[in-house]
Amino acid sequence: MLCELGVEQAFGLIGGANAPFVDALGKSPIQVVHCRHEGGAAFAATEASLACGRPTLVFATTGPGILNALNGLAAARWEGARVILVSGVTSAAQRGRWAAQETSAFTLPPSGIFSEGPVFDYATVVEDPAELENIATRLAVGLLRPQGFVAHLALPIAIQGALRAEYVVVPSVAVSTPSCSAADIVRCRELLLPGRFVIWVGFGARNVGNSLLDLAERAKGTGSNHRVRRKIS
Repeated sequence: MLCELGVEQAFGLIGGANAPFVDALGKSPIQVVHCRHEGGAAFAATEASLACGRPTLVFATTGPGILNALNGLAAARWEGARVILVSGVTSAAQRGRWAAQETSAFTLPPSGIFSEGPVFDYATVVEDPAELENIATRLAVGLLRPQGFVAHLALPIAIQGALRAEYVVVPSVAVSTPSCSAADIVRCRELLLPGRFVIWVGFGARNVGNSLLDLAERAKGTGSNHRVRRKIS
């Protein structure tokens, strides 16, 4: 499923609560990078996503493993990266029984960690392998967002070891992008042509550099004496 979503690199630390998942990662085409700290793994995944334009994966164990990754994942959300955190979580039968590094609603606030909030655009605890089809759809839609997407899938060990009877297929999805009407475009052209204007480029336009350069060059050729003095990366 992760490969179909476009994930090619995974960063993190292995622990007892995510060992089955990391073992499966090692047998997949995904490049696994073992880091010294979950925070560093999250920051590495963020930068890799921004550099290659693809979603990346962070893997972490329970307890401090998840908490250590939050800082880097918050940066991923802020920077517009596309990162999926897959963490271990205490299995249902062990919750509330003081398991080692117990990670559940008994020990951590569920709001914002195991649900949508300031850090995650989408988060869930996977309690049954049958949920993966719906999760795959949600991830596929989210990863198409131009503003970035940060998700958290918490997997109990019992779920990590469960066998799927069938392959999880990621559906083909499409997301409409914002646009303006032809009349609005004509109106903007009428307003800009008579005089000189400045193109102010923000961070959110980092993926449309070629289009912005084309606009600047076209403006320079209108006879309005525009100068192209800007760096777009």
